[in-house]
Amino acid sequence: MLSEKLQAASASLKKQREAYALIPSIGERRVLDGVDCIVHIPEGSNKNLPVFIELHGGAWVGGDAVFVDSLCQKISRETPCVAVNLNYKKLDVHPFPYPMEEVLRVIKHFSDNSNEYETNAQKIVICGQSAGAHIVAGAAILAKERDIKIARQILVYPFLDCTGTLPNPLAQSGENKEEMAEIHELFFGLLDMKESFLSPAVAKAESLKKLAPTDIILCGKDALKPHAVAYYEKLREANIEVSFKEYKDAIHGFLEVNRSDFTMPNEAKCEDQAVFARDCENYIIDIMRKL
Repeated sequence: MLSEKLQAASASLKKQREAYALIPSIGERRVLDGVDCIVHIPEGSNKNLPVFIELHGGAWVGGDAVFVDSLCQKISRETPCVAVNLNYKKLDVHPFPYPMEEVLRVIKHFSDNSNEYETNAQKIVICGQSAGAHIVAGAAILAKERDIKIARQILVYPFLDCTGTLPNPLAQSGENKEEMAEIHELFFGLLDMKESFLSPAVAKAESLKKLAPTDIILCGKDALKPHAVAYYEKLREANIEVSFKEYKDAIHGFLEVNRSDFTMPNEAKCEDQAVFARDCENYIIDIMRKL
């Protein structure tokens, strides 16, 4: 039984999500093998298109795909590619590894239906920011273990350690110890937080071998920077192809919040950070074009 505080928080999040679902999307809302998505298909007679699967941030319980829909539209048009804005189930609804499994279902959907979408099943890329990047990293590890092919993973200011070895907002401490214990149970159930798909930055290098090529993007001004650095080093140790791009003056969230469809106040939503966001969009598009 959840505490009254967490019950109230969950009820509030449910109302938010109901409101978000009414916001008009730029792409087409579809349910793909049970997964809520917003799909962008570029105009023209393009064939052999890559697929770009995007997961937004929001601490696993907040936000919505609709707030990064213009990002997916731009990547779809300018690559060009089929961009899939995945509105994963939040952890107060379904605990780990459910959102990772949703990513795998969408990957399989496009692998199995490449003729319908005129896409290339060998060019499926998964990308996420913050908590979304954590889900992407975990899904990439599960995909490797199950022999599900992806071309690359792109991790933008990622959270990558649930054990507390690195700075961890989920760590139990201080006045909210009981509440955090509830959140751990709600998010993880009976899972061991040392599992590589939950805490890839502190996983054994052996468990990361044969992982898909990886691109890591991080902010210089971010408490999660150690996660990105540690994972970069871990992937190099595992002999995985990995790139590393740092925006030294960027603030966590800069890529997602600096767009017209993100309407909420945020310290990273400003003219200076928007410059970094535009450059980062183009960097991701360049990765997609080189597939």
